[in-house]
Amino acid sequence: MADTTLLNVVRLNFNNRKITTIIKFMKNHYTCFPLFLLVFIISCSKPADRVAGNTSGSSTQTDSLPPYVENKNDSLFSWKHVFFSGEGILDVWFTSVSKGVSIIGPNIYQSSDSGRSWLKLPGTFSSGLSFFFVDSQYGFEQNYTQIQLTKDGGNTWSLKSLPTTKALNVFFESPSTGYYCDVDSGVYKTVDTCNTWSRVFQLNEDTTGLYPFFLNANTGFIFTGDGNLYKTQDGAATWQQIGKNIVTSNPPYPRWNTLLFTTDLTGYYGNEKGLLKTIDGGASWQLANPNGGTVNIIRFPTPDTGYYLCDKVIYKTSDAGKTWSTSCKLAVDNFLGMNFVNATNGYACTANGSIYRLTP
Repeated sequence: MADTTLLNVVRLNFNNRKITTIIKFMKNHYTCFPLFLLVFIISCSKPADRVAGNTSGSSTQTDSLPPYVENKNDSLFSWKHVFFSGEGILDVWFTSVSKGVSIIGPNIYQSSDSGRSWLKLPGTFSSGLSFFFVDSQYGFEQNYTQIQLTKDGGNTWSLKSLPTTKALNVFFESPSTGYYCDVDSGVYKTVDTCNTWSRVFQLNEDTTGLYPFFLNANTGFIFTGDGNLYKTQDGAATWQQIGKNIVTSNPPYPRWNTLLFTTDLTGYYGNEKGLLKTIDGGASWQLANPNGGTVNIIRFPTPDTGYYLCDKVIYKTSDAGKTWSTSCKLAVDNFLGMNFVNATNGYACTANGSIYRLTP
């Protein structure tokens, strides 16, 4: 994880504000600290409780947002810029075309107009990292030490503590059953909606990240940062190693990678060396896309239609990963989150505070 002393100095210099964008970037790529510091400085203007989208270069209504300046070198294609906060947006998740939530700075915000304006939800200060929704009602927002839970589609949230302090990502198979990965100790499971947790996977001391995906209550996979793949067929009671040294790297801290299976045989793993694909349940992997970055996110709204985000670019496939085309490309800003309601409606957020929407 990021150097504690350096992180404390940064917090002290900015009135102890715990800005989540810089924390996530430092967690993923410590060597790019100058970029992190720039993002951190930009992030220090806190948005109002209710902010209206600013896409025209001037503030709207009563908000005091800085002007959004369009970069002429961006290639948005079917994506449209719908919102600018001036503060890093760490993740975004829409449960319908119109209703969604985002993490702006240290709070959860909610939109009911397809991302054009956002309302800060009270009592949600927790420096979150990412969302995971099981369905339109049950969702989870995770940070290093806590999980916030919603049972009403993001209208209200309750806070649950985690038994460890370096949680990196989560995966929920149902509203009650889920997993989180701690970069120091392993994988933990809950069967009572985050009230209690038990460790179900021991971390190897050489591992630099854990990335889970479950097809159902019994069958799941874990890809480790040191290139190994494990599978369970009994709900994480036991694990079988089915791949070793598949793709290895030695970053100083875990990247934000994604593992996803569309069937029990077809799966994808996005990492800093590109996007890998398997068609035999993980026994062998091939390079499907050579591009990789610090933040690598995979979403497949249908088995054939998928999107792969790596830093400044979102790629699209319409043939189950055989070929990929550029769906959206930023010149300067970096993507941090991406979510799809269906194959033709999606949202993505950036480090500089923008939200983009894919529309039919």
